[in-house]
Amino acid sequence: MTGEKKMNKQRLLLTALLIILLIWTAGCVDQGKQGTGVDVPISAPTGAGVLESASPHNTLAAGRGIVVTGEGKMQVTPDQAVLTVGVVTTSGSSQEAMAENSAAMNRVISALKRAGVSEKDIQTQSVNVWPQFDYSRKSEEGGLPKIIGYRAENRVTVTIRDVADTGEVVDAAVDAGANQLYGLSFTVSDEEGKALRTKVLQMAVSDAGEKAQAIADVLDADKITPVSVVEGSRYTPPIYRYDV
Repeated sequence: MTGEKKMNKQRLLLTALLIILLIWTAGCVDQGKQGTGVDVPISAPTGAGVLESASPHNTLAAGRGIVVTGEGKMQVTPDQAVLTVGVVTTSGSSQEAMAENSAAMNRVISALKRAGVSEKDIQTQSVNVWPQFDYSRKSEEGGLPKIIGYRAENRVTVTIRDVADTGEVVDAAVDAGANQLYGLSFTVSDEEGKALRTKVLQMAVSDAGEKAQAIADVLDADKITPVSVVEGSRYTPPIYRYDV
């Protein structure tokens, strides 16, 4: 496959972003004298409007506090690919179309397994059969378009655990009879995603804490303590890059 070399070199950078909104209580002084408190709201960044509309600002109105937002983000390389392929067959009857389709898909699945894909990573997405009409011809019953055959379609979703094997797996499916390619995407596995999310969340909390402390230092505030946390996320589309 001519595209295999390029596919193996493809790197996908996914940006994970978590936004943390924290309210900190702070005893503040005004020009060296104990005051009634200073409210320092800092708006959430663009795209985090859900955080700006949260109730923490009401808390500020009732007492002393500092509102800050913290961000945590990182770029990661995907560790798996998801491929959706299918087989379409046509025949004179629905039974024949389905039988031919089933046999063809079994050959595709066998080829995928030989290419190293686990059985649990091959999931049926849909199976359909519908009539094909000739609208230039009318049937004898009511003058409706005449049925001239049936079309069967079977789609499967394939999870490729090693991105480097993507080209080989696509070739195996096509060579075995897959005549429909519905999409190929690169993602992070659930296990890896959970670990990365925890790291990004920790980064966001640390960022918010540093901002709050910096503000408190300028205002000569006493020790600050977080009293409320609102966590959200923002989706960043994947960026595809190719090595030259």
